[in-house]
Formats: sequence, structure tokens, C-alpha cells
Amino acid sequence: MYLLHNVFGERELVSDIFLDSSFKVFADTLASGGNIKALCVPSGAKTYSNTALKKGDIYNAAIKSGAKGLPFLKVLNDGDIEGIPALVSSLDSKKREKLLKIFSAGSGDLVLFAVGHHVSVNKTLDRLRGYIAHELGLVDHTRHSILWVTDFPMFEWNSAEQRLE
Repeated sequence: MYLLHNVFGERELVSDIFLDSSFKVFADTLASGGNIKALCVPSGAKTYSNTALKKGDIYNAAIKSGAKGLPFLKVLNDGDIEGIPALVSSLDSKKREKLLKIFSAGSGDLVLFAVGHHVSVNKTLDRLRGYIAHELGLVDHTRHSILWVTDFPMFEWNSAEQRLE
């Protein structure tokens, strides 16, 4: 097991930032009792093109994990953000500042979002974190680390395959 949170940090619950969002995907998710979590990839905006995020390998990795899409934001050199226009326009300056502060995100960073039920959201972000870490060569296969599970369950039930994973 790789300690990928050491590579990218933790998934963060950001639902409160989008409670009154005009971005329909987020608003509908929250209205139905879902969550919005995000993960920050340092220097990810410099590494990944919009094409890779909208319909390329990273997008496909998110879809394979059960996501219906991959909302994202890139932090530009001037501290402004770009991404899906409806998502960008739904963030006023205070919300934008709060979101970037949660991750200590700066110029060139990439924020990936997952929306839905907490199990599917966590699964999507975990798979994306693993995919990106392996793709960038950030996983040290020669290192062994001790792991303490503090937030159970350690395994999740895969209802489609009727097994733990």
C-alpha cells in the first residue's frame, strides 16, 4: 500500500463553499444530499492540458472510478483561476480565496473535484491520486511505510461485484 496522501495531501470536503452555487452540477449534488470533495495537485496545471482533463487520460481514470465527470480548476500565475466557465463564474472572490486557502494552492496548481455520495467521491479522488502519482513517477516502490488506519472502514463494499475492495 502506498501512502499517496504524502504525495498530494488529503481529500478535502468543500461542500460548504458551494452551498448556494450557481454551478448546476454542484447545486444538484448538494440538493440531493451528496458531497463535494477536492484534491490539489501541486504544479498540476502546468503538467496537464485542458484536453487531458476534459477528455483525456485523467478524465478517463475518473470515469472508470465511477465519476460522471471531472470538474477542475487551474490556478494561474496571477492567482486567478480557470477551468469550466460555469464553475469559475460560480466562485466570487471570497469563495475562491477560501477554496485556495484550504489547499494552500498557488500558481500552477490544479484542483480536481468529485461530486456525489461520499463513498463514490472518495473512491474517485483516491483513484485519481494514485493514477497521477504513478504517472508522474512519484511513488517510491522501494520504500515501505507503516500505516495506521484511523478512519474506518479500511475496505469498501463493491456492490456491483459483491465483494470488499
